[in-house]
Amino acid sequence: MEDLSSLRLSLGVRSVRTAPGQAAPPEDDGLGAPTLAQEIYRKYAGKTQPESRQLVAILGAVQEVVRGQGLEVTPTAMFAALMASLEKPETLASSEVLAAMCHLLSLVLARVPNAILRAKFGAGSALLCGVVEAKQGEAAVVKNAVPCLGQLLAAHNPADWPSAIRPFNMLLSLSLDSRAKVRRAAQSAVGDVLAGLQAAPAALGQASEEVLKLCKRVLPGPEAAAHAAAAAPSKKRQQAEEAIAAAVADALHLLGALKQWLPLLSSAAVAPACDLLLKLFPLRQPLLSRHATDALAALAAAPGGHLSAKGLAELLSAALGADTLWDRRDADTTVAAIKLLEDGFCRLAAADAALCAARLPRAVHALVTQLAAEQESVRYAAGACLKNLIAECVDDGMVEAALAGGTAKPPPLLSVLAALEGSLGPHYQDAWDACLPVCAEMIERLGAQGAPLAGGLLERIGELCAGGDEAAAASGGAIDDALLLVAQNALGQAMQALGPEAVLAALPLNLAEGLAGTGEARTWLLPLLRMHVRGARLGYWGKVLLPLARELGARAAAAASNPARAREAQVCGALEAQLWATLPSFCSWAQDTAEAFKLYAKPLAAAFEKRADLRVTICHALRRLSTQNRAALAAAGQPVGHADPCAVMSGGGGDEDGLAASQEEQAHLDVPDSYTAQVALENVAALRALAKNWVPLLLNTFLATPAVQRGQVEEAISAYACVCDPATLATFFRAAVTKLIKVTQQAASGELGPGAVLEGGDTDTERRCAFLELSLSLAGGLDVAGLQTLYKAAAPGMQEKDAAVQKKSYKVLAYLCEARPDFLQPHFQEVVDALLAAQGCALSAAKRNRLRCLKAAVLAMAQPDGPRVAAEEGADRAEATKQMVASMVSEIILAVKERNKQTRATAFELLVQIAHAMHEAEPPPPGLGLGLGGDAAMVEDGTPAERGGLHTLFTMVLGGLVGATPHMISAAVMALARLLYEFAPLLAGLVPDLLPAVLMLLRTKAREVIKSVLGFVKVVSLRLPADDLERFLPQILEGCLLWAEDSKNKFRAKVRWIVEKLAKRCGFDAVARHMPEAHAKLLSHIRKENNRKERRRSEAGSQMDVDEAEETRSRKSRATSAARTARRSEWNEDVFSDSDDEGARTARTARTKLTEGARSRGQQSRHAGGAVGGLLAGSHAGADPVDLLDRGTSRQLVAAAAGRGGQRRGGGDDGPDFGTDAAGRMIIKDDRAAKRKRYDDGWDSEDSDFEDLKGFERSGLSLALKGAKSVALAPSIAASLGGRSLGAKSAGAISRGSKLVGGKSTASHGERSAKHAKGSQHSGDRFKAKKKGTGGDVKGGAKVEPYAYWPLDRRLMNRRQQKAKGAKQGLDKIVAAAKAGAAKGHKAKRQRR
Repeated sequence: MEDLSSLRLSLGVRSVRTAPGQAAPPEDDGLGAPTLAQEIYRKYAGKTQPESRQLVAILGAVQEVVRGQGLEVTPTAMFAALMASLEKPETLASSEVLAAMCHLLSLVLARVPNAILRAKFGAGSALLCGVVEAKQGEAAVVKNAVPCLGQLLAAHNPADWPSAIRPFNMLLSLSLDSRAKVRRAAQSAVGDVLAGLQAAPAALGQASEEVLKLCKRVLPGPEAAAHAAAAAPSKKRQQAEEAIAAAVADALHLLGALKQWLPLLSSAAVAPACDLLLKLFPLRQPLLSRHATDALAALAAAPGGHLSAKGLAELLSAALGADTLWDRRDADTTVAAIKLLEDGFCRLAAADAALCAARLPRAVHALVTQLAAEQESVRYAAGACLKNLIAECVDDGMVEAALAGGTAKPPPLLSVLAALEGSLGPHYQDAWDACLPVCAEMIERLGAQGAPLAGGLLERIGELCAGGDEAAAASGGAIDDALLLVAQNALGQAMQALGPEAVLAALPLNLAEGLAGTGEARTWLLPLLRMHVRGARLGYWGKVLLPLARELGARAAAAASNPARAREAQVCGALEAQLWATLPSFCSWAQDTAEAFKLYAKPLAAAFEKRADLRVTICHALRRLSTQNRAALAAAGQPVGHADPCAVMSGGGGDEDGLAASQEEQAHLDVPDSYTAQVALENVAALRALAKNWVPLLLNTFLATPAVQRGQVEEAISAYACVCDPATLATFFRAAVTKLIKVTQQAASGELGPGAVLEGGDTDTERRCAFLELSLSLAGGLDVAGLQTLYKAAAPGMQEKDAAVQKKSYKVLAYLCEARPDFLQPHFQEVVDALLAAQGCALSAAKRNRLRCLKAAVLAMAQPDGPRVAAEEGADRAEATKQMVASMVSEIILAVKERNKQTRATAFELLVQIAHAMHEAEPPPPGLGLGLGGDAAMVEDGTPAERGGLHTLFTMVLGGLVGATPHMISAAVMALARLLYEFAPLLAGLVPDLLPAVLMLLRTKAREVIKSVLGFVKVVSLRLPADDLERFLPQILEGCLLWAEDSKNKFRAKVRWIVEKLAKRCGFDAVARHMPEAHAKLLSHIRKENNRKERRRSEAGSQMDVDEAEETRSRKSRATSAARTARRSEWNEDVFSDSDDEGARTARTARTKLTEGARSRGQQSRHAGGAVGGLLAGSHAGADPVDLLDRGTSRQLVAAAAGRGGQRRGGGDDGPDFGTDAAGRMIIKDDRAAKRKRYDDGWDSEDSDFEDLKGFERSGLSLALKGAKSVALAPSIAASLGGRSLGAKSAGAISRGSKLVGGKSTASHGERSAKHAKGSQHSGDRFKAKKKGTGGDVKGGAKVEPYAYWPLDRRLMNRRQQKAKGAKQGLDKIVAAAKAGAAKGHKAKRQRR
């Protein structure tokens, strides 16, 4: 490429003003990946910046030159062309062209092979260095040339590193350039070079030495400049300060580069560089300290850094010893230092655990003090750092060393624990909420192995919990302190990590000692045991807590017989109940169930039989044992039993193994890793072995319990039956079914013969319902034969006229259809026939369960390989099945109009579930829409093409629009709306054919149809894309506005909501074009209201709720955005209700405001300004000094803090403080008469605002002050006295400020505002002397001492100056008058002297 005249000619022709399109785009053959030239062109061709246009022009010129030489446009050819062009003097003439060429070269170098770059390194580096030196003042050229030089250096052969010294030093010097873009490019280039030398130690050492030389030259600069400035004379002070600024700037630039370079330096250079960084800390310059710390943190966090473990340990020790890093005034530097410790210790723990353990205590002690820092960022960083250090640095070796002891030097872990224990002392009261999670992390890390080491932490946490419990007891249980909750959670974590045995060993319950008065009972531990214990030993509960509960129960029974011991009986009974309440928690994932359950089954059964108050707890324990072991086996692939009937019927969604929905139960659902399948099998075997004793006891108790209290017993039976042996359970089931049949016969005959069943209730209906429930609860452990017997016993009840019996029968059938496919499949035809036969007899109370049966049948038939119903002779079974599905779907559609809200919700839910199932079972063919057009798509043989299961269901629902009754039409419209809301993207193609037919129904007279159609239009306006919605605006407005004036059923409000939604989504102008003239005012009113809301929002500066924010988006973004996905949509049945749609929005807004107003307890306590001593009982003057080292002080502090918080929330005092007489009786004074007298007189003697108005109570002032709490809130005195001011009243003259015309004041509004502005009533003007030339104040007729004050106004705290200015209006006069009076009095006093 010696002849490059064509390239220079091209560069001369293409200037910066090159328009897009002048440079021919690179040729694209359409095969394979795009070339480099094509990528560059696509990236920059569409940009309008001059630099991008120049780049595209040069790219075209380079391609022309390369092609002119008969070469392919490759990165190598482009590199050669560009380098040859840079060698010519003509290229350096234009800085813009040179910058663009360097930019293009930097893009090309990334694709050039390293071998070529190494071969051309000498000429290329010299050329680029010359360009940089020649264009040193041109930032654009240097910025683009530096990356080229960096890429050449990165590809250079490390063995020939001396030849790279010059360009590398040039990059180092540019790394301190004052121009940010040049500096960043050079720093990045140096980093790339150092990264490329990691595999070449010799070259890396030489490059690192050059970097170290730069550090030695720059980093000591600030200190040297400071010393020079201190010694400089005053005349050269400015020059010295400029030298300091320049040195600091260079140091900051280098520190920014070292964040990237330091982890890449060689081991020989990184240690001296760290020493230089550490020497910056004594200068006490926040910026230098922070950036130096960031650089060291980057080094500590780098996994491949060259700093040895010993060097890292020394670095961390130096950082801990630097006082300037822990200055409480510099939060940013402290956070950076914390980050350094976190990264450094985590890396040191992985490299050398012994070195990490030796230095960990000092780090923990330093970080614990930062938990009490004033800055939230420091507290958060310190807490997170401590948690990570505990998780990464505290290993089993440290725990074992601490447990072993016996050494002269205390183990490091003991020092760490001492620091954490100290953080829970009185000195760190404001930091307790941050210290407790760290202590909980340490306890969790210790685990059961280190439980003996956690005693001190447990005692400290227990003191905090005890203090909060005492405060709660003192305030009547009104305390809900966040600190108490954090402490309880920490103790709960300890119970899970260490086990309740270790916690109770450190914090004994002491119930007997507390009742005897010889100790303090920790009753607050009992609720925590109930909430947090999991994976404990059931045998511990039976060995320790069960005897204690028995002892308390016996003591309560003995005390109950003596009226004098009623209080003791009540306390002992409550404690016994709390101890028994912990039984389900000890049963949760208990490892020793197989042994302990056999051992304590007899006392548990005796308590269950004799104590009705303990049955709920024992049932809960049995249910948890059964359900958790089944869950563990199911997770291991060894399921036991079948679906739990109670779980299925209560969940309603087929979650057969789920427990009752509560937050507390959710914590017990996850299977622990230690709970193996073998353990679960052993536990199930123990439960089965005792089933012959427990099941009859549970069954008898169920029948003897009133119907409203059977829930827990039924759940226990249902769960236990699922783990029982089928043969054992069949015996009890046959007995229950036999009695059910007898009860049914009794009810049919109406006579009680010999052997009649009298269990389960007082009437035959109650007995029949009881045995149906009992039989259903046993179904989880039955085989198919037993289920068939259950079905035959329950089926007759489907046609009963008694609503209770029918409801229970459908409940049985719903379980069989939903959760037992092993029964439904072989008996499908029988079940379908029974449902059809009972269709006319279905009562409203049973509709919900009947719908669940229909759903199961429809979903089964919707499957491609599902069952088919029998057809008449010669008929197609598939067609008969479709007709059966249509019939059942019609019944579900009618159920959306049921009176019962739950039934309606179930109908809508089942409709959507069926739609999803049919759509997944039979998706539409690709490329075939779901339209309802008359021209049906045909397959090759001429038959109509299937459009999918969703289209089939939609067509079934659509048939209801031609129903014979308005009720059916209304239900069909509601079902269509629900499907359209759920499947808007899939069904959008049906709307053009469907919407006109639905809108025609607006011309009917049936109001329930009109109501449903308006709800359908609401859904359309919400879910349809804006572009499609705009096409239907004329039809929608024409139909809806027919009911715009009808206020019955709130049609008018619904129409307005629709119009407003259409205007917001399609635009007001688009709606106005189709709005009839008669209703134009409605749209105008909506527009004004919308504009008013926008103004209020902008003035308030607050963000509205999410719905309004989405509604106010631009029309363009709404039109292009797709509707929300169907499965994430949230249906709200209120679209069909008579309630106002704005109610939900108002509720959401109210919740948002409540959420925004909440504050954390920690922030309030820190900003309150109170000291620790202010909370202590003995901190007042004259009291004994408080021992802050006493552990009991922590409890006092918690109680005081909790009590203070309760008073804040309660509004101040706890209540009236009544006096007592000598006999101890309370003395209650009735102040109502005095209050009534004050009210009648018109003033309140307890309000200082009224003191100056005494004597005017009979002058008509009571009318002015009637209902007012202070003078500032009372009506104008002048107005109440018929235009007379207070001064005029006292002087007997009429105010000149206004005249009375017909009893009304004619003073202007401005005069009244100025006269009675806030604070003018107390400005002190009334006390001015009336005689001319007389100074000072007089009492006047008020007979009170002269005063003046400015009422408090919250606007004074407003950050907006205009608001605060209005509140301060008039205040300057009072201040000026006070100053003038003080000066005058001082002068008079001096003259008297």
